[in-house]
Amino acid sequence: MKDLREEKRMRSIKGARAIVADSGTGFDCIIRDISGSGARIVFDDLVTLGSRFQLHIKTENKTMRVSTSWQKGRQAGVHFDEKLPWIERHVAA
Repeated sequence: MKDLREEKRMRSIKGARAIVADSGTGFDCIIRDISGSGARIVFDDLVTLGSRFQLHIKTENKTMRVSTSWQKGRQAGVHFDEKLPWIERHVAA
């Protein structure tokens, strides 16, 4: 099966929080893979994300707007509204 990703992803275990804009509700999650343009996140329970929300990466103390690319069970793929140069440097290394 061909990998359709545009960028290489770096394996990760970063604590994060998905914040749903409409309700302000937050869900803790783990970032399992990350690149400068997106990530795969995993939740402890099933959650409803909607098409857009904010993702706060706890260890980096950074919050960014994201779009949901896909969601299956407790996992979701997200696309960052703006590229993350600080992640791109780690992936390129």
